[in-house]
Amino acid sequence: MPSSFRSWALLHCQVTAGGLPPVPRVAHTAAAVGTSIYIFGGRTGMEMGDGAMDDLWVFDTVTDAWSQVLGATGDLPAKRSFHTMVALGQKLYVFGGCGVVDRLSDMYEFDIQVGSGLAD
Repeated sequence: MPSSFRSWALLHCQVTAGGLPPVPRVAHTAAAVGTSIYIFGGRTGMEMGDGAMDDLWVFDTVTDAWSQVLGATGDLPAKRSFHTMVALGQKLYVFGGCGVVDRLSDMYEFDIQVGSGLAD
């Protein structure tokens, strides 16, 4: 068997455009589309709303590089943690979670190709 079969490897990730990688977080979500892995939201603290985030990042598994997805238009999701996110085709869907002050039951769609977030 090749030595890489069923083995973990620490990736030495790059950051595009001289930025920083995503800050450490808990309770975020991740979904894969093709060779990209998207992460959304989460929080930096453990209490409800403590350090809640609404940022979207993409990790390119070919180049091992992070970049923040900026310039999204439409109805943007509120800061949240403990939500769910799935990918279907070229779209990401985010549902519910813990907002800054209360639980959420909203659904958002993000079109990766268009770069817009639309609330249902």
